[in-house]
Amino acid sequence: MTDAIVIGSGIAGASAASALAARGVQVLVLERQPAVAQGASGNPIGLVHPYYSAKPSPMSEFLGVSYAFNQAWIRSIKGFKGWKTAPIYQFLSSLRHQKQYAEMDRNPGDFPWIKLGAVAGHPGFYYRHAYAVQPAALCNALLAQNGIQTRLAWCVSKVEWIDSVWHVSDENGRTESAQHLILANAGEASALLPELQAHLYPNKGQLCWFAAKDSEIDPSFGYCYEGYLTPVMAGIRVLGATFDRDFSHLHSDPQVPGELARLTQNWLPQFQLPSPVQNRVSVRSTTRDRLPLVGPMPTYQNVWLSLGHGSRGLLSGPMAGEILARSILGLPNLDPRILRWVLPQRLKMAPRSLLPAEMRDATPISGG
Repeated sequence: MTDAIVIGSGIAGASAASALAARGVQVLVLERQPAVAQGASGNPIGLVHPYYSAKPSPMSEFLGVSYAFNQAWIRSIKGFKGWKTAPIYQFLSSLRHQKQYAEMDRNPGDFPWIKLGAVAGHPGFYYRHAYAVQPAALCNALLAQNGIQTRLAWCVSKVEWIDSVWHVSDENGRTESAQHLILANAGEASALLPELQAHLYPNKGQLCWFAAKDSEIDPSFGYCYEGYLTPVMAGIRVLGATFDRDFSHLHSDPQVPGELARLTQNWLPQFQLPSPVQNRVSVRSTTRDRLPLVGPMPTYQNVWLSLGHGSRGLLSGPMAGEILARSILGLPNLDPRILRWVLPQRLKMAPRSLLPAEMRDATPISGG
């Protein structure tokens, strides 16, 4: 038996496993795919930048704390080279961004990570301390640390609480057990705990990537609008991404790269989509209020969630892992006020609630 089992090896699961292992907890990660980070965390390049709103909101509070945490966190991962700082330019592609721009122009001192500017004649703002990252490489680096075992091609079919221990079984009859169970497998968690089904919403996303050319738009910059264009990493550039809430299959659509290119040309007219391109499809899982589920699962003993990160998993996943590790070990959280925005109890999955001192139904592990 191990201390904790994490189901899922994407950024949510890898971050939780890493935060626990760093404190001396023995962690077993179970992944149904034959490789790590094959869901939404398997995209070739991801962007991490602050989230702002014209007025404070639960989303801006949680993601603001998450971004501040990530600045030191990404630099602390031993030996990890799959990231780089990269200025990201945000076009005013929505009413929200237009309101943000107006507020930033009025009160520039309130936005230390922002610089106003214009690109191709379009006003907007730069995220000055943003970065680009290779998500799968990040997950592999997190899972490589001492205290973590990872089992691939391990498809969990059943979880049972027997004699104060969680027993996790796969479709081949194999069983592992642990004191704590952490679900970090996006929408697939609903198959294990049906109560989650009404609170997790799948979104199909497609992106494409292509070999970078010397004649391209500045390769060191990323750009965000209704879609995004990443900076160049490892010789490629990524163009994304669609959001499809009503989908019947996970095949890629050959029309999507052209649609994404035309969207990009609305803001960057000089952009030309190279050929050939490669496509990737994945499913993101979101919640009704678009904030993740992070913390104990109501009515269950020693079940913890890091779910519903949607398209912002690289921003919210590391902070979620830190919250879970501190909560499981009975340690104070970095910023307790943000817990109320992400605790699963907010969605009323059960008639009774858990207080923000969320250890009431949990049994702390003695961590190192």
